[in-house]
Amino acid sequence: MQRYGQLVDVAAFAGEVLEVLPSEHAGYYAICGAEADALMGLGASDRALARYREATGIIERLTRAEPDRADFQRDLSVSYERIGDLYQALGQGDAAREMFQQALEIAERLARAEPRRADFQFDLVASLQRMANFAADGGADHLERALGILHRLAAAGALYPGQRKWIAHFEERLRSGSRTPGLHSQARQWIARLGKQPR
Repeated sequence: MQRYGQLVDVAAFAGEVLEVLPSEHAGYYAICGAEADALMGLGASDRALARYREATGIIERLTRAEPDRADFQRDLSVSYERIGDLYQALGQGDAAREMFQQALEIAERLARAEPRRADFQFDLVASLQRMANFAADGGADHLERALGILHRLAAAGALYPGQRKWIAHFEERLRSGSRTPGLHSQARQWIARLGKQPR
C-alpha cells in the first residue's frame, strides 16, 4: 500500500509539473519518463505509453540536432527499452522486439565508440539480454556475447556485486536454453544504480 501511495504521489506531482513546464525545458523529457514509470507501476499502461512516446519524441529530436551527444544517444536507448518493456508486458512481442532492436543498435554504437566505459559496456549487456529473449535458439549468440563482455568487466573489477550475478544467470541459460524474462526487473534496478536514466 505504501508503494502504491508513492507511485500515486510521483505521477500526480510529475503531471502537475509538466502542465506548466515548457516542453523545450532541459528536464521535461526526464519528468515525462518519471511520470510514465509511475503510471506503469499503477497499471495505467495507456497513459504510461503516451508519456513514454512523448519523452522519446523529444529525445529523438535532440539526438538528430546533436548526433554526437552520447548522453542523448544513451537516453534514447533507455526510452526505447522502456517502451519495449511496456509492450512486452502488454503481450505485444513484435512491437517490443522492434524497440529493443533500436535500443541495441544504439548500445552497440556507444560501446564501440568508447570501449573503456564500463557503463556503456554493461548497457550493451542489458540490451543483448533483452534481445536474447526473442531469439528462436534461446538467444545463445546474444548471451555468449554478453558473457564475454561481463567476464572482461569482471576481470577489470568494473562490476557491482549484483551485476556479477548476471554471469551465473547467463551461463545457466546457455546450459538450459531457457529464457528468463524475470531478469528485466533486476536489469532495471541495476541499470538505475549505474545511472542509466534519462537526464
